[in-house]
Amino acid sequence: MDPEVESHDSVYASEGTAAHELWHRSWLLDCEPAEFKGQVIEDVIVTDEMIEGAELMLRVINQEAERVGAIGQGRVILEEKIFHPDDTDRGGTPDCLVLGDDELVVIDYKYGAGR
Repeated sequence: MDPEVESHDSVYASEGTAAHELWHRSWLLDCEPAEFKGQVIEDVIVTDEMIEGAELMLRVINQEAERVGAIGQGRVILEEKIFHPDDTDRGGTPDCLVLGDDELVVIDYKYGAGR
């Protein structure tokens, strides 16, 4: 564990939040991340680097969905809080869950500099 507390007000945190929102919007609106180039998301201008990261995330989601047979409505879920079945104090909110017939894929998006 890093003894330093991460600042949620840092440039890195802002960029990460904006990059996350970029792929999220692209998925939900079924559009290309490049359509947002130059726009401001979460007070951050969408750059080519952010677009590349969002495109990678969308590719991974689609590849995993195809691999586990999760093509269809409701089989890709964003931002769903999950808990340990024996202890509801343990859990988290992954960026994306891909529900296959026999497999669950958990995808957590990371972006930017910093730690």
